[in-house]
Amino acid sequence: MVGFVQNSNSKAVHQSGVGSEEPFEALFDVDATPAGITNLTSTTCLSKFSPEVTIANFGANNLTSMDIYYSVNGGDEQMYSWSGNVAYLSLSNVLLPEIEYDLMEENQLKVYFSNTNGTGDEYPANDTLYFNFDRSIVVPESVSLIIKLDNNPEETTWEIINADDEIVFEGGPYTTPNGFISLSLEFEVTDCYKFTIYDAGENGISLPGFFSLFKGSTQILTGSNFGAEASQMFLGEAPVGTIEVAMDVDVNVYPNPVLGSGIISFFLPQQSEVQIDITNQLGQKINTISNKVLMAGKHDIPFGTEDIPQGFYFVNVKIGAENNIHKISVIK
Repeated sequence: MVGFVQNSNSKAVHQSGVGSEEPFEALFDVDATPAGITNLTSTTCLSKFSPEVTIANFGANNLTSMDIYYSVNGGDEQMYSWSGNVAYLSLSNVLLPEIEYDLMEENQLKVYFSNTNGTGDEYPANDTLYFNFDRSIVVPESVSLIIKLDNNPEETTWEIINADDEIVFEGGPYTTPNGFISLSLEFEVTDCYKFTIYDAGENGISLPGFFSLFKGSTQILTGSNFGAEASQMFLGEAPVGTIEVAMDVDVNVYPNPVLGSGIISFFLPQQSEVQIDITNQLGQKINTISNKVLMAGKHDIPFGTEDIPQGFYFVNVKIGAENNIHKISVIK
């Protein structure tokens, strides 16, 4: 196999390399490393959890045993004696016993290996892993979830679990290609919740599809091409119930991407109060397009983007008590 970096104009080759199908030879007989933590998000509201660490074997000999030490924020260390069989260049996930700690605004989990294969690691420089995480945000009373599906809605599912790993909200798989989901999720119990969205195709939601979990201007998690799954923890305050907003009015925003100006088009079956806002991805209002009562019939409402920086935004169309949200791309 040959790889190279080439100037697309002059065709000059800047860097190149030749590969081989022969496997890499291990530099050491015993070489294990903690390659990652698989079950902890970048934020948490828990003061105890069971870390799941990924063991990677970079040594020629199979990994059969080791002592795994771990601690949070420099607190007391816990040790877990592991035994198994991990071949060269293979991975294995190990769920460690629960550890308790004082949750701070900024936190650090430390994991390191010792007594590997009973003889010790020959390359100790990669025996330690640090995982940084923050205290989760607090969202009072409720959160909102919007999903713009792609051509494979049956691949999309999601759930919210509480601190006891009980599912309190869930949705999908869906059936309408390029459909739009808008949910209001209300909490009556203060708890630590974890939101996870899954894609069975392992390629996320294709653009212009996306998802966004938020409370007002506070963004909890948003994305599109997230792979197999994406998750985040948050502290939800004060049935658990789900209200799905029916989208009886078909709203279209075009062109998309928007260069200079666009049109928001919809048909009102009856006289209604219509509010149209443009917000950024944090939920902050950028511009108000309309906030008045409109007569029944077809409406084509123009809007400009000359004063809006290039990027992604939401067009929020509220008709009566119903919301219709479209993600747009502003280009210059």
